[in-house]
Amino acid sequence: MLGVMLMALGTALPASALKFMEDSICYTTIWDKPGELAVISMGNYDSQLEYTYYHGDLVIPASVTHDSVTYSVTRINYDAFEDCYKLTSVTIPATVNDIMGQGTFYGTDQLRGFYVDEDNAWYCDIDGVLLSKDKTVLYIFPNAYASSTYEVPDGVTTIDDGAFYRCTGITAVTFPSSLTSIGYSAFSDCDGLVEITVPPSVTSMERYAFSHCNHLQRANLQCRVIGQEMMAGCSALTEVTLGDGVASIGANAFNRCTSLKSINVPASVTNIGWGVFNSCDSLSTATIDCPTVGHGMFYSCRGLKEVNLLSHVWQIKGLAFMDCRALETLNIEPGLTTIGDSTFMGCFELKALDLPSTVQTVGTHAFDLCGKMTSLSLNEGLTSLGYFTFHDCSSLKEITFPSTLTNITTTAFVGCTGLEAFHVAESNPAFSEKDGVVFNKAGDKLCFYPSAHGDEYQIPEGTVTVDRDAFNGCTGLKQVTFPLSLTTIEYNAFNHCTGLTAIDLPDNVTSLGGSAFMRCEALESVHFGRGITRIYGSVFAASGLKSVEIPSTVTTLGWGAFDNCTQLTEVKFQKPCHISTIGHNTFFNCTSLTHFEIPENVKTIEDWVFSFCTNMHSITLPSTLTSIDRSAFSWCEQLDTVICMRRTPFTLEDMTFTTARHATLMVHRASIKKYRNANVWKLFKRIVALDGDYDVNGDNSVNIADVNAVVDYIFGNDADRDIGDINNDGEINIADINAIINMILTQD
Repeated sequence: MLGVMLMALGTALPASALKFMEDSICYTTIWDKPGELAVISMGNYDSQLEYTYYHGDLVIPASVTHDSVTYSVTRINYDAFEDCYKLTSVTIPATVNDIMGQGTFYGTDQLRGFYVDEDNAWYCDIDGVLLSKDKTVLYIFPNAYASSTYEVPDGVTTIDDGAFYRCTGITAVTFPSSLTSIGYSAFSDCDGLVEITVPPSVTSMERYAFSHCNHLQRANLQCRVIGQEMMAGCSALTEVTLGDGVASIGANAFNRCTSLKSINVPASVTNIGWGVFNSCDSLSTATIDCPTVGHGMFYSCRGLKEVNLLSHVWQIKGLAFMDCRALETLNIEPGLTTIGDSTFMGCFELKALDLPSTVQTVGTHAFDLCGKMTSLSLNEGLTSLGYFTFHDCSSLKEITFPSTLTNITTTAFVGCTGLEAFHVAESNPAFSEKDGVVFNKAGDKLCFYPSAHGDEYQIPEGTVTVDRDAFNGCTGLKQVTFPLSLTTIEYNAFNHCTGLTAIDLPDNVTSLGGSAFMRCEALESVHFGRGITRIYGSVFAASGLKSVEIPSTVTTLGWGAFDNCTQLTEVKFQKPCHISTIGHNTFFNCTSLTHFEIPENVKTIEDWVFSFCTNMHSITLPSTLTSIDRSAFSWCEQLDTVICMRRTPFTLEDMTFTTARHATLMVHRASIKKYRNANVWKLFKRIVALDGDYDVNGDNSVNIADVNAVVDYIFGNDADRDIGDINNDGEINIADINAIINMILTQD
């Protein structure tokens, strides 16, 4: 059927293009325009001529006869003359109506001009420059133009894509008031340009318009629109004037203009792209009056020392001044309402911050790593602070909350290691202060503890909750006393309190939030109260604990609770244990553990629980256990003994015990056969009876029936007759019978 359809359509399908050369010019037929030709590059005509180029004064004929057929030349293909560096002029006939794009004459370094037939209805030339017939579009400027200066003719509205690309001999261009549009890469790599003025009539500018003009020093931009990466990489640019009519600046417009010293952004700019001045390393002063400071606008301007935000600025978007490492002075006039995420992150030299009363919100990481900031004024009007707002502002000593500040994320002040006290306005409806420590208004939740407040602290009686991150990063805190009223310690509450050595939790504490004591590297011991029921994930991860006893009241042991506790040597579970699942990574990389007894009632051991416990030699599995995830014991390279109290083997995944072929499995004597026949379990090198197990027949008692069972093994040929080797001397004989009889007599 497909073949029939193709045959039916055959007359409509274009024939393959005919390519040929006449008088040293290469052509191709145009498939949808019978009888017409396009000029193509020599390499396009024949790959053997890839590095052969047109040269000298080239005259394109209006028509060409080939194999007795006469064609009209109507098109010059894209890249037809690219890199023809010895081409000096091109004469274009009246028949050409399509010059296909900006790359057609790239690299024609010796091209002096174009000469267009006067009868051509689509193109014309003025002094060797190629324009549209109506002289409104400037298409191509010859690289070897006779003069180093050029005045774009009045009436031109558009400078086309790449029109002056790599015209390195031009030093100055004057634009007419008629000009409205500058195309893509129109003046890119014009290394001779020193100064430009773009008139206010320009309302459209494509990407890279003047990028990488390496000797351009001054730019007077009165245009309405500045395109994306307009002057990106103009490394000699020292002065930019933005006119009061500039309304839009595209992304990365001045990216890597590494010689630019100062900039003044007017209030007229209402639309601004990402990273407009990013990586302008010599920029030292910025004065901004536009409504929005854009995302990453001055990102990584590492020489920027002074920023002045005038009254029209109401919003600073994320990363605007991030990594401005030399920024010392920040002047903010009233009017600003919002400071975005990571706005001043990494401004190491910023010493003082005075937020005007108009500022309402400060975003995540806004002043993170401003380590030299010593003065901070949070004025009335401020309502919220984001995550890690002042993280690692290690020189701050005091912070005052105004009455309007009611929404503060718990990590806002983490890493402020020099902070000695907080102060809270009495009329603040959300927070209160007790001796420099911040509590909720009711006074029963401890919210923020200043890191340098002291090395010992007694939490006041009446406190019910220690909030998330309340003591996070208080590395100087060595001792904390908990009140009897305390019931809850939230997530990350004491994370990275590297000076804490011991904690004693009162009986009313029922839960420990995730990572509550994570990275407390000096913490060697913990005493749980009688009310603890839930220990959430990573509570003691990477701490210095050496031993721990988990109360029988605990029902939940979260993921990674003791992850990376490399000094932990002993873990005990009080009986009866009420934990049914040991979660992922609970004892991951506890490299000092050598023996571990999993308590009765545990049913599941999840992935990575004991992974990388590289010195673990033995593990005891309870009779209640029903599943072990595949990676629970991965990389326990020294594990040589597994003691399993379960009488019936359950299904294991392959590689659950990677050392099985070199290890011993100890099970109930009556269960040995079952384990030797069970998949995966049977891989253990030795499967033997538990020490002291005389119950040969598996009836849960030791009596004369077990003596008879041994007798059967003595006289039988059972492959598993070693089950009857009660005294483990390698033989089954009267000595094993006597061992059972002695046990029976001892029981009596």
